[in-house]
Amino acid sequence: IRGAVRGALRRTVEGAVRDHERIARSLEDGAARLSRAGCPRAVDPLGDACCAFYVDDINVRRRLRLVGGRAGFDSDDGAWTPVDLDRIAGDPFRVSPDVVTRPIWQELCLPVLACVVGPGEAAYLAQMRDVYAVYDLEFPPLYPRRSMTIVEPEVRDILDRRGSSFEALRDDMPGEIDRLLDRAGRRDIIRAFDEERERIRSGYTDLILRMAGLDPSLRATGLRNYERIQQQVDYFERKALQKHRGRHRDLIRELKAAGTRLFPAGKPQERVINVFPFLFRYGPGLVGSLLDGPVGAPHYVCHPEDRP
Repeated sequence: IRGAVRGALRRTVEGAVRDHERIARSLEDGAARLSRAGCPRAVDPLGDACCAFYVDDINVRRRLRLVGGRAGFDSDDGAWTPVDLDRIAGDPFRVSPDVVTRPIWQELCLPVLACVVGPGEAAYLAQMRDVYAVYDLEFPPLYPRRSMTIVEPEVRDILDRRGSSFEALRDDMPGEIDRLLDRAGRRDIIRAFDEERERIRSGYTDLILRMAGLDPSLRATGLRNYERIQQQVDYFERKALQKHRGRHRDLIRELKAAGTRLFPAGKPQERVINVFPFLFRYGPGLVGSLLDGPVGAPHYVCHPEDRP
């Protein structure tokens, strides 16, 4: 097995260098195909960069580049260093495929029946479709990976009690917290202070004009005094909003906790949390619940129930 894997790696890396121009042309053809379909390219133009890396003595990956028909890499000081490709091409400790050639190496090691892919993977695989032909390989079928989030009962209870939703937290959690705080009276506080500012502005403007008639120098004094009054009103409003936020800290805490369960570290749940804790809690029936989701939907929100 080790020999087969090394042989596949050698073929992958040698092809990345030998057939560099064909691979680059295939990627550009793929980018044009995506553009006609209204999609952005996923892989940048190669230039003189090969679709493989050299791994140096301190385990740093450096992009292989073609210079004068030879493969090499740029060191930290910018000097280009040639490599003996024949010696290192099959050594997994010295060379590494990139995003384009990794699927090729995978296919050469063990033929792929189908690729289960997310949106990002589908984009770059679609662009590199013709690269497979460079290696005399057949492009595998792409099967879209189902995107889903598990909303557990306690999280659903928070959303229901607070009048929120999975979509609202997903799209803008800080904005959703602000919306619920507004509904809980924050907007009334802001409106009351806005009205008071307008009342002060109207009354104080009239007062300044009247006193300026007594002595023109009083106009500047009045304007400075009005500015200080506004600053005090602003300070009073901030304190009032702080007190309101503190009174509703349970709402904020619960929504943030729900957001953490649904989007850990700000990422989709499926990319961070392993499925096994859910299987331990909800049992094998969870698999059926996940599979019951609509086929082709961009995202499926599953609401499991605790097993008896």
